[in-house]
Amino acid sequence: MCHTYIRKLRFCTKTLALLTVITVLLLDMIILYMLVNSQYIVLLRHHLDIRQLIKRSPLIAHCLTGRPRTLHYDEVFQIYKKVVLDNVPGDLFAVLEIGQVDDFPGIPLGTNDTVYKRALTTINPKLTKWLNVTDNATALNDPGGYGKWKICMTMIEEEEKMRAMKYEFIVRTRPDLMIIKELPPVEKWPTDRVLVNPYYECLKDLPAS
Repeated sequence: MCHTYIRKLRFCTKTLALLTVITVLLLDMIILYMLVNSQYIVLLRHHLDIRQLIKRSPLIAHCLTGRPRTLHYDEVFQIYKKVVLDNVPGDLFAVLEIGQVDDFPGIPLGTNDTVYKRALTTINPKLTKWLNVTDNATALNDPGGYGKWKICMTMIEEEEKMRAMKYEFIVRTRPDLMIIKELPPVEKWPTDRVLVNPYYECLKDLPAS
């Protein structure tokens, strides 16, 4: 009689434990369902596509081309990093031309790549190509900067092939300019046109509009 009672008690205890586990699982499922359903309602209410929850940043390439001139000044490269690179993150490609002192009265200019080492360490290009105007192997007859821009585009395209991807935007900048105003948010950038700042040296090939 006693043994029968103990067996029944054990059975009831196991049954109660099993029911407790099932109850906890059911409560967890109910809570999960409520959370998912609530999130779904919020999405519908705001007319959002589910893809917006996993929205990624656009792929951006920065192209720095030209004679670096004043790039070695802290005011130039630090602000470029802060205003451009930190504000619009992306991969930086640089095509820089040295070997000749420009006529900038009162402004000492760098004439070799070591002068710009600290600046390049700060802005950290993915790839850098140096052109020397006194070296026939790398010199370009490039008064408008198109040759350097073409080299930079080739570097960008090779990177795209290597990584099997495409940059969605390319930002071309001169290395000797101080950019003090932040670029507009990427979300506002048009995808059907080229934006050009008021100062642009290659005006002869710009379309009328």
